[in-house]
Amino acid sequence: MTSAPIPGAEGPVDVGVRREQLSSAAAVALVTALNAELSGRYPSRLDCHFDLAEEEVEAGRGMFVVASIGDTDVGCGAVRLIDDDVAELKRMFVVPEFRGRRIAAVVLCALEDETRALGANRVVLETGIRSPEALALYGRAGYHEIERFGPFVASSVSVCMARTSGQSEPSPSRVPAPPGGSLRGLFDRHSEFLEVRHA
Repeated sequence: MTSAPIPGAEGPVDVGVRREQLSSAAAVALVTALNAELSGRYPSRLDCHFDLAEEEVEAGRGMFVVASIGDTDVGCGAVRLIDDDVAELKRMFVVPEFRGRRIAAVVLCALEDETRALGANRVVLETGIRSPEALALYGRAGYHEIERFGPFVASSVSVCMARTSGQSEPSPSRVPAPPGGSLRGLFDRHSEFLEVRHA
């Protein structure tokens, strides 16, 4: 397990990030909550992409992580290789009552560390137009909008983003200026501490 400090009401609080099996009780509980939230924001089944298999997050191919504060699981995320040098972020989620504390940034850092260990030099992801908090999070972390790829090509609500090696890396303690482009207005309208999830 790795850990990183985040702001707390009574001072810094450590967020632990540990690898978990996708079938573990902790993972199932968080993914179930994530899927319920996604279905609420994107009620059409065609707009929800919940695909992630256990073997895709096995060592050497990807990773699923759970973030916790003390004994409480507060978030999750995953990464999987989709090409020799390209990794895809999946299943990012922070429990609603723990949002606004940079937990998502800590999870993102852990997942990007894994992408480098896997040999990927480009990271891609999909989120949605009804998830402005996620768009802001990834924009701060140096991701930029790209053409929709894979199963998202025909989705009118999908926003695909990418970041390549050498671009600024996310940091829980440093919030870079949002990038320009068609998403700038969305980035600028949201607080630097907002967090949410994507498929």
